[in-house]
Parts: sequence; structure tokens; C-alpha cells
Amino acid sequence: MDEIQVLIPVAVKSKLTEALKTTLLNQINQNIKSVENDMTQLEFEANAKLAEQAKINMQAVAPLRAQYDAQKAQMIQVKDKLTADKEHLEKLTIGAELPRQPLNRLVTLHIGDDMNAVAGEKFWWKTERSSLSVNDMNSGKWITVGRIVAPHGVRGDLRVLPETERPAMFKKLKKLFLGGRSYDVRASRPHKNVYIIHLAGVEDRNRAEPLVGTPVEIPAAELPKLPEGEYYYFQLIGLTVVSDTGDTVGTLTEIIETGANNVYAVKTAEGKEIYLPAIQSCVLSVQPEEKTMTVHLPEWE
Repeated sequence: MDEIQVLIPVAVKSKLTEALKTTLLNQINQNIKSVENDMTQLEFEANAKLAEQAKINMQAVAPLRAQYDAQKAQMIQVKDKLTADKEHLEKLTIGAELPRQPLNRLVTLHIGDDMNAVAGEKFWWKTERSSLSVNDMNSGKWITVGRIVAPHGVRGDLRVLPETERPAMFKKLKKLFLGGRSYDVRASRPHKNVYIIHLAGVEDRNRAEPLVGTPVEIPAAELPKLPEGEYYYFQLIGLTVVSDTGDTVGTLTEIIETGANNVYAVKTAEGKEIYLPAIQSCVLSVQPEEKTMTVHLPEWE
């Protein structure tokens, strides 16, 4: 065989623009306000329930108060995290680089090719947006769902850190790809924040250690079916975005993870970028078969 196809990791970064910064700050402020409203509602509910319980059984008041205090503490943690994110974002200068999840590029190698050159800078690039197209993810048939972070024990088990909102998919995986090579999954179980997997052919620690750092990929066709109304990123990238008034807004080019809800980057026909929060009041419907998404444009757009 004179050639072989391998997957090469591609480092992707986005540059912070004025429009993106404004959108992210607006979204964080909305989320903070939502948490504050929830805290106010919780306090109102707690006072009413505690007063009612006090008339029935005073001994039950303290445990009930503890439950409400625990809920309030969780809300305070969420608000503090959002506030910290806001302060960090406010300090970032326009043009600052925001790391994105690494992608993978399918590369054909021929006899005599320099592997160091292939794995070097020519395939590590920066872009203003991680414009992952449907072709990039779907026609290549590879979806990154995690990364090998360490061996586990001495029998070849591997620790996988999921890079997906649905890590439970690892329980059902029968086959995965590491560096372009297919492996049968013999066993998989959750362990704290990782999954412990055992692959056919990786029977001891010596064979497991070289795999550390490798992205875990699966064919797009083998992704678990999602509930109605939920979509994978590759199903959304490239969609034509139209407003509820019937006007074409542009093309969805990037999905930005903010820690709260996601933000969709949309490029207009004029080359302008606008950013839309991925919330129900903004994203009205998605039609992957028609390759369209209908949105209600926020006031700041």
C-alpha cells in the first residue's frame, strides 16, 4: 500500500470581536438576572412554607430551612461563577484568542512523507471562528467525543475524559477510533469524571501509555439518537438562518460554548458576523432536512 489516511489534530482558536463580546456579556447579564429572580422566588416560597410548617410542627422547621439554604447556596455558586465569567470577559481585549475544542483533519500520507512536518504547524491553524462545516464533520465521518488522559491499572485499561454533553454514550460504544485506527470496545464504565474503557489489542500498560492524549472518535453514523428537538453540532453548522419575518439572516458558522447556554455565530451575505443566544425565545425552530433555522432576532441585533 503506497498511502494511508490518518487523522491529524487541528488546534482551533477564535478571536474576540466587539460583536461577540457584546453578545456574550448580554447573555451573561441575562443569566445573572435569571438566577437573581430564581433566588427571590425561592426566598418567597421558603418563607411561606416555613411559616406554614411552624403552625404544624416546629421540629420540622429546621430541616426544611436547611433544604432551602442548600438550594440558595447552589444558586449563589452559579451567580458567583457567572459574575466571575463576566469580569474575565470584560478584561479581555478585542482580538484576544479564545481556545475551542480541537478538530481533526483527514490527511493522506505517502511513502517518504515526513511525519514531523505532517504533525507540525502546517496543520495547526488559527481562525477567527472555528467554522466547522457539515462536510468537515459529516463527510469525514469522524466525531470527537473524548480524549485519552491516562492509563488505568496494569491491564491496558484507559481513562477517557468525555468531551460531549452526553458522556453516557460511552456505556454503549462497541467501536471507536484512535489516531485513525479502529478498536473494539470490550468494556466501559464510569469512574468519577472519566470513563474506564478496555480496548481489544490493548492488554497491558505498555500498550496503553502511548495512547495518552489521543482524541477518541466515533463515526457520525454511530452517534446515539437524540430526543426530538435536540441536535448535534454538525447538524447545525452550515444551516441557513432565517428570521421570523422571513428574511435571510445568514449562515450558522460556529457554536460557542459559554458555560451557560451556547451562542450561535451567524455570518451574513455581507460578511458581517452576528451572535445569537441558543435559547427558546431566540431559536424558534430547526429544520435540519431543509438546512434552515428560524430565529427571532434579539433587540441588540
